[in-house]
Amino acid sequence: MTNSDLKIPYIAVIIFSLIALLPMPYGYYMFLRICVFLCTVLAAYIGFKDKKIGITVWLFIAVAILFNPFIPVHLTREIWTGFNILVAVLFGYMVFNRCNVTGTN
Repeated sequence: MTNSDLKIPYIAVIIFSLIALLPMPYGYYMFLRICVFLCTVLAAYIGFKDKKIGITVWLFIAVAILFNPFIPVHLTREIWTGFNILVAVLFGYMVFNRCNVTGTN
């Protein structure tokens, strides 16, 4: 499995993170935590497996820790808004630069 196999889940996380900028019920944010956590753990695993350990792998690990559903990090809505935007940007980078959507590496 490679990052290009995860293009659709990455796009889903982007959409879910942007939807989270709207006022949503608490259950949605738990759903978002699970989705982001699973995708970041999988992306970090692929990076370690392929021996492509760079800044993106470490960013994925940091995001996985922040969004983990087991020991939730409680922050203000404004701070979470910033993190949701950063997650959307990180996964957007992965989709357009790592998943060969544009035809480049």
